[in-house]
Amino acid sequence: MPALGTSAVSALSAHRFLMRAALAATASFAWIFVLQYFYALYGTLIEAFLRTILLYVLSQTVSVLLTPYSAMQLVHGVRSRIVAGAFVCFLALVTLAATLMGLGAGIVGLLAFAIFFGAYRAIYWTPYVLEKGTSLERSGVTQELFIALMPAIAGLTLVDGQWGATALLFAGATIIFASLGPLASVPEMHERFVWGYRQTFSELFESKYNALVEPAFLQGLQGTALYLLWPMAIFVIVGLSYTSLGLVLTATLLIAALLRPYGSKYLERKVYLHAMLAATSWFLRLIVATPLGVVLVDGYSSGAKRPGEYLTLEQAADNGTYIDEYTVLKEISMILGRLFMCGVAGVSIVAFGLPVGLAVAFALAAAAAAIQIIHAHRTRESLA
Repeated sequence: MPALGTSAVSALSAHRFLMRAALAATASFAWIFVLQYFYALYGTLIEAFLRTILLYVLSQTVSVLLTPYSAMQLVHGVRSRIVAGAFVCFLALVTLAATLMGLGAGIVGLLAFAIFFGAYRAIYWTPYVLEKGTSLERSGVTQELFIALMPAIAGLTLVDGQWGATALLFAGATIIFASLGPLASVPEMHERFVWGYRQTFSELFESKYNALVEPAFLQGLQGTALYLLWPMAIFVIVGLSYTSLGLVLTATLLIAALLRPYGSKYLERKVYLHAMLAATSWFLRLIVATPLGVVLVDGYSSGAKRPGEYLTLEQAADNGTYIDEYTVLKEISMILGRLFMCGVAGVSIVAFGLPVGLAVAFALAAAAAAIQIIHAHRTRESLA
């Protein structure tokens, strides 16, 4: 991939900022809207949770099936993939908004949303500028604070209930559509993906890639717990209040932005303490019963995370490198981890009920967090 000029980097950064702002406002709430839709339809939280998880499984299945094919298309241009992925994300939000307004075909509309959102995750790739280690994800403090405020802003627009939800989704879709404008000044970039479709999945199980695949799988386990199950649990804790959910999410992001850089630097030298903090943060979530408790627990857990782990809701190049075969293996492994967590959570909820099912899922996330941290430390030591 050729190096980008200053104007192209600025344009791509503008696109990324708009995309991140739109997703910060809508991504978590979109699945909460699905949960609320099923709750209104079936009347019980357990049914709503199970059907939302199943819809998320559909979304992730679409992602895992399309990801190798999407990577193969990068030879025709990365920018065109960015445009296509952003447009599919636009369609996902519009479809969900139309369904909530009663314009879609009910469940069919939700299925279409899940398929579009899964396809977006597979198609959209974020390139990075490698000159002198400068990445497109570095932005000013003001931008990061604005993005952190988006959930609260979104929650305040949802006071109007159903119409607020559709307004938020249409607004997010509009911002994503507007983000395509800056891409006009970004030159086409090309990446070559040498594996075929079947070979990609066969390589996934080669032992030589275990150091890449296993941590990504563990990260996927935690991702489903953090970005799907935990926001739904928070929504229940705050009494099904969209506004309270938005305020809690923003408070969490602001605390994380302040604490994580300091905590992560210290904990890198204290591996087992790092692993213990990451694991105990999940167990503390089992006893949280108030909005303040949610903020405190999430603030506590943020110190055990590396910078940039929040709001990473799209596929991106691995650690600031070119998009290549290793990146694709990592993405597929993460998706498989998400699917595994959905399976564990769904079966546990059916077998033991909602509280115990969530406890099992969070316990699995705790184990995954600790193992991933210890594994990463040992890998660094072996390479030193």
